[in-house]
Amino acid sequence: MENTSIRCYLNLSANLDQIDFQKQKFDVYKIPDNEYRFVRTRKDFGLELFDTGLLESLFTEEILVIVINKIKKFLPEFNFNVDNLNYKTARIEVVIHIYNGEIPSIYLDKEVINFLNKIGVEIQFDMYCF
Repeated sequence: MENTSIRCYLNLSANLDQIDFQKQKFDVYKIPDNEYRFVRTRKDFGLELFDTGLLESLFTEEILVIVINKIKKFLPEFNFNVDNLNYKTARIEVVIHIYNGEIPSIYLDKEVINFLNKIGVEIQFDMYCF
């Protein structure tokens, strides 16, 4: 039997013609290879960083903080404001898989909200009920 699980990661999306430029930009930060991957959709290129994978939890913020701590560790001075970069969006994706009606809390404290605002990152929640 499956339990409610949450996955978080930082997603940066850009136009397809910016792939090489953006990869070079992040290479200088010495982020380990297992902490990011390049993805492609029909019209965008994306960089997914610090993916937690699905973790069993009923507390969204405890999983989100894993990604935030990695941003602080690897990119302490980085500002993801899309006006400063060649990205369309910079957002943390929170994907929630709900099983057996076990709905997790979706709570963000002021520290988390202020930090995401300071670095110019949006947050998106996707929920799937099984």
